[in-house]
Amino acid sequence: MICLIRAGLLGFIILHYIPLQGSALDSSSKIHSSASIHPSVIMEGDIEIGSNTIIGAGSYLKGPLVIGANNQIGHQVMIGVDPEHKTKPPKGHVLIGNGNVIREFSVIQRGIGDLETQIQNDCYIMAYTYIAHDCLIESDVILCARVSLSGHCHILKGAVLGLACCTHQYTTIGSHAFVGMGSIVVKDVPPFCIVMGNPAHFTRFNSHPLEKFGIKVEDLEIENSALQSQHPYATECMNSFKSHVRRKVIPLVD
Repeated sequence: MICLIRAGLLGFIILHYIPLQGSALDSSSKIHSSASIHPSVIMEGDIEIGSNTIIGAGSYLKGPLVIGANNQIGHQVMIGVDPEHKTKPPKGHVLIGNGNVIREFSVIQRGIGDLETQIQNDCYIMAYTYIAHDCLIESDVILCARVSLSGHCHILKGAVLGLACCTHQYTTIGSHAFVGMGSIVVKDVPPFCIVMGNPAHFTRFNSHPLEKFGIKVEDLEIENSALQSQHPYATECMNSFKSHVRRKVIPLVD
């Protein structure tokens, strides 16, 4: 069989998927005709892949899995693998939205029933990232190389996690927060905050994204070691954060 190929971000990509002998797609699976999937990819179970999504060589996809449109998934990425939990079996879907980049050797696990493991839209997930079961990654998040998220973590929109940082189970990182590289996060991080260290502690507000939303640093206040603001968007982010919090929150003290 002759296959058409084209050059892309991930190298030469086969335009039409040719299943390997080890693949076992369910009859209900839906692979869009414009998806570019390398022939060495192994896919098992009920899988849906949207238009113009690219999947690189040697990746393994296990359903139930939904991947939206315009995603770029690197070589040797594992998505939908069973959760690393000693007693609870896998449950639910892995849901990946649109426009995400997931680089080489990353691992994304299926949940155990607390939450569908979910990556929303326009996230950039760098190489060797580990996303454990039942994690929620909201839109526009950046996870730098070798970030490790324990089970049940919620990373809210626009947050950035630096190189090789780790989060405790059930941790929430607030919108537009920044976690410094190598940090160990054991408490929840409020929106717009920069934290770093082991254990991670508050250093200052993350001024970089504020201008985009018409927020001044002066609009963010610290009262009783907690974030306060009257700005509408900041208030929206704070309310969202509060709805996700399940651990103690990092106090905002120098």
